[in-house]
Amino acid sequence: MPTAVEKVTEEQAAVAYAQIRGDAPLPEEVVAEEPAPVEAPAEEAPKDEAAPVEAAPEAPTDDVESLKARLTEAEKRVEEREKSHTDRLAALQARFSTNERILRDRFLRKSTATDKALRVLKAAKSEAGVDPTEADKVIAELESTMHPASATYAPPPAAVEDQTLVLNSFLNEKGMDWNEADQFGKWMNAEARTVLTPAEQAVANESIEGFLHIAHNRWKATEAAKLQKHTDAVAAVKSVQRIQREAARAAAPATAPKKQPAARSDEADVSKLTPNDISALLRKTVEQYR
Repeated sequence: MPTAVEKVTEEQAAVAYAQIRGDAPLPEEVVAEEPAPVEAPAEEAPKDEAAPVEAAPEAPTDDVESLKARLTEAEKRVEEREKSHTDRLAALQARFSTNERILRDRFLRKSTATDKALRVLKAAKSEAGVDPTEADKVIAELESTMHPASATYAPPPAAVEDQTLVLNSFLNEKGMDWNEADQFGKWMNAEARTVLTPAEQAVANESIEGFLHIAHNRWKATEAAKLQKHTDAVAAVKSVQRIQREAARAAAPATAPKKQPAARSDEADVSKLTPNDISALLRKTVEQYR
């Protein structure tokens, strides 16, 4: 037979009420062992209410596409920069090798002319003497091998070695690759005459290196002006595109907020419990865990 349930006194009910409100612990005789938490049964959705439809994955927004485009652009710029460094180094090495070959050939020619002059001098001391034609030829060869700043320097006809040496040294000094050197050469042939003043052009007759420095400064200023115009045009296009994206985003319908689960209405409000309600709840708990 079931054991008779003892009647809960008002004191025990007051203690239980204080425990529920969090003011005092349960008496030892009531709470001998903490009961295991009981999971509340899952609340079933009403049959007449339609099941929520899972939202489809959102399509990439303009901001994501813009980030991807900027990332691709940055990677492309890095590749172009690396290629530019490689091309520049190859151009510098090639021009240096050309100057080295010209200087080596010049040294060999001077050594050959010196040997010939030595033979002529030795022959002049002999009884046979030296042919005047051969002596003039040796003198011309010696003069062509001397330094261009020398008063007796006589450059050979159609010789471009000195111009090549100066030009290669200048291009290496400015660190130009093949493409930049080609653009500079085209500008020199096509536009330099209309941009440089007659006084600046006359410098070429006195110093090729000085003329190249003047022409290079004018060329850089012209290229900078062209680049600024291109940059302004690109910035204007990007500004228009950004305004169009913002206008399209503002005109798009707002996304509906996600449905939030309703709060459970069957939970008791502790602040509204009376002593009798607390006594009944306590009795029910004691009977459940006996």
